[in-house]
Amino acid sequence: MPARQTIFITVNRAIIARNLLFQSAFKKMQERFRIVCFIPPEAEAEFRRVFPNMEVAILNQMILRGWKQRLDVWLTALLKGLMYNPTIELRSKYGLMRRSRVRFKGLRNFFQKYVFGNFLSRFGAVKALLLYWDRKIFSTAEYDGCITAYAPSLVFVTNIADLAEVMLLRNCKNRGVASVGMAKSWDVPSKFVFRETTDRFLVWSEYMEREVTTYQQYPPGRITVCGVPQFDYYRQADMPREVFCAKYGLDPGKKIIFFGSEGPVAPVDPFVVCRLRDSIAAGELAGHQVFIRPHFGYRQDSERFQDLVDGRVVFMDTDHAASSFKDGMPLSLDHVINLSAAIRQAAVCITSASTLALDIVANGQYPILYAFDERPGVPFADSMRRLYGSTWFREFERQGLQSLVYSYAELLRLIRLLETDPGYRQREREAVIKYFCYALDGGSAGRLVEALESAAAGRNH
Repeated sequence: MPARQTIFITVNRAIIARNLLFQSAFKKMQERFRIVCFIPPEAEAEFRRVFPNMEVAILNQMILRGWKQRLDVWLTALLKGLMYNPTIELRSKYGLMRRSRVRFKGLRNFFQKYVFGNFLSRFGAVKALLLYWDRKIFSTAEYDGCITAYAPSLVFVTNIADLAEVMLLRNCKNRGVASVGMAKSWDVPSKFVFRETTDRFLVWSEYMEREVTTYQQYPPGRITVCGVPQFDYYRQADMPREVFCAKYGLDPGKKIIFFGSEGPVAPVDPFVVCRLRDSIAAGELAGHQVFIRPHFGYRQDSERFQDLVDGRVVFMDTDHAASSFKDGMPLSLDHVINLSAAIRQAAVCITSASTLALDIVANGQYPILYAFDERPGVPFADSMRRLYGSTWFREFERQGLQSLVYSYAELLRLIRLLETDPGYRQREREAVIKYFCYALDGGSAGRLVEALESAAAGRNH
């Protein structure tokens, strides 16, 4: 029997391990290929415990000092500067968290918009020159030993925005190894110019394909649309209402309002939960209870809601065991199954300018997105409203969901509407799924694996 081909896969975040490695399609691929996972050293022990049958190599961070460190800072800033779109404009003007964090914002935005975004970014030669010197200066032969020992047919970089993964990718490319890339989240391709390219790029949907062609200049022939692998789990998740409610102490006889936190990006979140609690107490939302899903990517996010959780009206998902990976997400499918159950068992789902809205739609619900503040008259630069000008959200709203509410009174009206008409704007929900998720058929991971196997065999896909 001929030896199995080897594929290198980077697993630098817990969400990558969770989204891909538990999939049955990946387990089947292990039977046909030798898979070597490159793991950050701090997560090695935990990864080996959870995935004992995976071969492991260490993915080291590139430590830069002196002039190289300073040059890397400048180069990173320039590559970010050569990207300009609504998301970049919002961050440049106002910052992600608060306006006060942006220094010299007027001057910064002027240079970002006019000098870089509207002028230099038009010249492909500028990007090409920067990437040329980037490759010349920031390369490594650190993985030569692994490449010689394993003779991989393919390297699959799952988070191409990460410098450590770029270094492995460059080392493999310099040794003639075929490459496939992927971004770890929806909006990464529109944030900055990637520091390296791959032979093929995998995306989740038509939306991501547009982002990669527009902002990273990949031709359509080098892009494969697979669907959202982690959404495959939603077809498997089937937690009965009684089990879900018993797990968190909820009353199965009352309606559940799911509230998805967006972490410190949305400082108004606790205020909205407080208003919901008060409406339940006042009888406006009689027979309801609130279930809070903290943003587990921010380790202290649950603390914002502790004073609101009473075990009678307001409850919170605390079933979260942080992993040793940088993102802190758990190496467990329970995290995904709990989220799916919380959304499906809810009467209504509320969040803010979060891609959690896509999870809500993927689980058959309509997302209510609040765009109001604790008090009227908050300047736009500090208001929740500014978060809805991002590139991805403009595309989301273009599908016609009309899910934004600009006051608490509007929020209450939409809650009542959804409870009388659960299928509200069903056609628009389907448009969101088609554009952002490709297909919810449980086959996304299978299509991704098929693309990897084709690339390893040297076939176009």
